[in-house]
Amino acid sequence: MDDIGGYTKHMEQPFEIEKKFSFDKDDLPRITEGLTYVGEKTLTDVFYDTSDYSLTREIKYLRNRNGVFELKIPQDDDLAESDRKVDNYEEVIDEDEIRATLDIVSKTSLEEDLTDSGYIPFATITTTRKKYKSDDIGLDLDEMDFGYRIGEIEVLVANQSEMDSAVETIMAFASERGIVIHPVRGKVFEYIAQYLPELFSELQKEGVM
Repeated sequence: MDDIGGYTKHMEQPFEIEKKFSFDKDDLPRITEGLTYVGEKTLTDVFYDTSDYSLTREIKYLRNRNGVFELKIPQDDDLAESDRKVDNYEEVIDEDEIRATLDIVSKTSLEEDLTDSGYIPFATITTTRKKYKSDDIGLDLDEMDFGYRIGEIEVLVANQSEMDSAVETIMAFASERGIVIHPVRGKVFEYIAQYLPELFSELQKEGVM
């Protein structure tokens, strides 16, 4: 199977298979031709971790997105990010579930409980996202406030049996529009590469990247 990524909240519910790719502004007319423009929104993500980056080392993401906490947990946690064929993430948004997963006692607000347990912000990333769609494809084009751009081709599937078909649809779309498929760092790891080079080097040595 090709290097396709995706996540799901619960595997028995519809979920997205998605593939990241890099792009330049000059690519936009070719990439978006014939698609329906859905709209644009701004996402501000504040990422939290412990002082030794225990979550990041397991490719887990704890973020506050526009005021809502989310914890993304990889289901293929035995593989480095670059080695994954399909990235299935469970997305936990219930605050009590986040506390239970991180073994945090509920005392006050989740933000205060996280601070008391040693979780602190280490990156704030603002993303401008433009969304497009066709009958069977969703396309997100993200530009981060530190100059990084990545796109995501998305296909919604009902269950894992449809995964191979979704991969074929994504790869065909990429081929038709001249999108080069190769490993692309997510925005958190690109942020770390640019602003936390010592941590990035450690993650490479540990096989996380």
